Amino acid sequence: MQALPQTLSCRRTHQAHGFTLVELLVALMLLSLIALGLGGAMRTISQTQERVDTRTERAERQQSAVRFLRSVMADVSGERRPSAQVRPGESRYYFVGQPQEMQWLGSMPAGFGGGGGRTMFRLALQPGAQGTQLVLQYRMWEKNATGQDWSNASSYVLDSDVQHFSLNYQRISREAGLQWLPLWDAKQMNDELPSAIGIRLVTADGAWPLTVLALRQPMAEAAASGGHAIGGSAR
Repeated sequence: MQALPQTLSCRRTHQAHGFTLVELLVALMLLSLIALGLGGAMRTISQTQERVDTRTERAERQQSAVRFLRSVMADVSGERRPSAQVRPGESRYYFVGQPQEMQWLGSMPAGFGGGGGRTMFRLALQPGAQGTQLVLQYRMWEKNATGQDWSNASSYVLDSDVQHFSLNYQRISREAGLQWLPLWDAKQMNDELPSAIGIRLVTADGAWPLTVLALRQPMAEAAASGGHAIGGSAR
């Protein structure tokens, strides 16, 4: 008579520690939902990190390009071209300022290609493997050269996949005050050099911040020429 209660007690204990099939299915479903949620969150974090890395890389590339341009424009030479090389309407200086191209005579900063010294620079757009590229070309200056041959010049790619690029030239005069001009006409500017350059650039990755680079003539050249000819008439 006492064995029956013990058997019922064992059955009740066994049933209390077990799981039904429905409970297992519900648990698996909940685990699947949690895994899906965690997977989505991880993908979102990964995509956000990739966007941050892309923007950081783009900003660093832009800053590096602007620093390089600022360094090569720090000392713009006021060297005058030989009279025999100056055609009507051209500047007496080694300078060309167009809406999408600029050429000037300056000094290559230490640590870059070219070995320093007087260098001719050209900033312009060129086709490349990654679409249209903004390229700075440079070559050693030849004083008696009748023209500038850029076919064998060294180059530095500043940015790629360019969608818009324009240059503006700052002139400061007593008559008109401060002006920004899309074209530097040497004849109209009385053989001056601009005081600053404005660069607008838009690529597939976004737009550069508006960049303004000041042009400075070395003091030794300014003294030799009898005055300062950047941003105004020699005085």
